[in-house]
Amino acid sequence: MVLLGMCSRLHLPTDHFNTMTAIAILEKVPYAKLYDAVQALDEAGVISIAKDGCAILKKCILDGEETVARELLTFINSNGSSVIDPSPENNAVFYWAATKGMLKLVNALLKDPRVHPDEDCSEEADNITPLRSACWDGHVAVVKRLLTDERVDPTSKNNQAMQNAITKGQIGVVELLLTDGRADPNFAVLFALLSSTPLKVARMVLEDMRVKYTQADLDKAIFRTDNEAKKAYLRSLKPPIELKPAVVEDPKPAVIEDPKETLSKTENRFDLHIYVHVKQE
Repeated sequence: MVLLGMCSRLHLPTDHFNTMTAIAILEKVPYAKLYDAVQALDEAGVISIAKDGCAILKKCILDGEETVARELLTFINSNGSSVIDPSPENNAVFYWAATKGMLKLVNALLKDPRVHPDEDCSEEADNITPLRSACWDGHVAVVKRLLTDERVDPTSKNNQAMQNAITKGQIGVVELLLTDGRADPNFAVLFALLSSTPLKVARMVLEDMRVKYTQADLDKAIFRTDNEAKKAYLRSLKPPIELKPAVVEDPKPAVIEDPKETLSKTENRFDLHIYVHVKQE
């Protein structure tokens, strides 16, 4: 009766419930009481935790309610797994947990075999993985945890995780990726040379033994940056690649034929053409 009264006050249908109805109801419930509310709605047949739980879980994450989200995962099946399947929409729940930097929730979700931690999120236009998103936002602890999972590839899409971290100046994440060793910093050299990249980040990347760049790259970066400290640092570098001038061989002298010989050759070809043509007729 309490649930039906709540639906009446919210002008929601009582004869047909769906995920949107459930969320509309739960939006009126304080997060401190959400777990009990979800359980009561499920027992009353208003919602199905198994069917609607993922959408409710994602809303908790987007609202920054990590503790409540972790509580929702404790609805357990008889086989010991969570009643809520967190894998729909290309693991969007895991993507948002990593994007928000929710380390405890990330750890909890990684225990679920249905979760794939390196899948492109279908909700994002560029299909960004949890690692790339965490690198962009500088969630060092989450990045560190993801790098320990063998399913996570920090080199995917031309080492975009490294590019994201450098572009946003995420010093701690850049250091993690360089220490991990799998991501190739050469794909991020141009980002390190950008005028907007902090000096400390640029120094980390450019002093990595694997990095290759030329004096021309340095000259462009020096010209474009307004940071005097960065200019001085870039001028002090000795590029690992020295472009040697191309060796141009002396061209062979042009052979100038006698005009009479050229004409004679042309006439012979013409005569041959006439001969063949007549022969065929």
